[in-house]
Amino acid sequence: MTKETVLAMEHFSRVSNVYNGVRTTDPEPVCFIQQHLDHLDRIAGAEVGAGGGRYSWLLLQAIPGLHLTCSDLNESMLEEAGRFLQSQNAKNYELALANSSALPFEEDSLDCLMTFNAVHHFDLIRFLKEAGRVLKENGQLFIYTRTQTQNAVNIWGKYFPGFARMETRLHSFDQLDAAIRSVPSLELDSIQVFRYERCASRERLLEQARSGHYSTFSLYGGEHFKQALSQFEENLSREFPDPAKITWTAENTMQVVRSTG
Repeated sequence: MTKETVLAMEHFSRVSNVYNGVRTTDPEPVCFIQQHLDHLDRIAGAEVGAGGGRYSWLLLQAIPGLHLTCSDLNESMLEEAGRFLQSQNAKNYELALANSSALPFEEDSLDCLMTFNAVHHFDLIRFLKEAGRVLKENGQLFIYTRTQTQNAVNIWGKYFPGFARMETRLHSFDQLDAAIRSVPSLELDSIQVFRYERCASRERLLEQARSGHYSTFSLYGGEHFKQALSQFEENLSREFPDPAKITWTAENTMQVVRSTG
């Protein structure tokens, strides 16, 4: 594992019990996926990098006939997903502790793969090759993420010192496109950009940062993070006089990738 991977693993183990409460979960990409799968009655699917199961639960609610495998490399996060899904009385799912570079599925066995805000933690080429292996012909891979550019202009990239500069793991559109093209059994079907008008209190944003809701914060040292957090609070106070109403536009993107068999 790289140093960044080790830091991310330690980070997710540390924050697993609070993660679902501090992350933002968007239903729009799940509705988008549901519309792409509504021609299927029974769907064998998997979410890779399922984390605490937030999107797993939305998928199970939104997509009739879905049997979902929730896969993650971090055992603490996967245990949290199990607790969360059980608390929601979720059905038709199973948990799998697995690396995104070695998915625990047979060849040509899945109708769809999904990943939400996690692909930057994967070995991208190896993950895409695995996707090409396990998807049925015309099966679909849905990659929901933010690009480097989108990261730089959200509330964190603009006002949290060093956030955009330190987060080097995110991919650009061109990098994702080139990686997909490198796998002969996959082709890019479409790209959808999601824009969200966000609003939060200053205290909520500070709580999210303190709780490590982005693994980017694991790249800061302890004292460095404290200084950056203090400057972040000053920046917000200067730019947004009302502490209860901090607004910004956030963007994410969805790549829809099809298996050609």
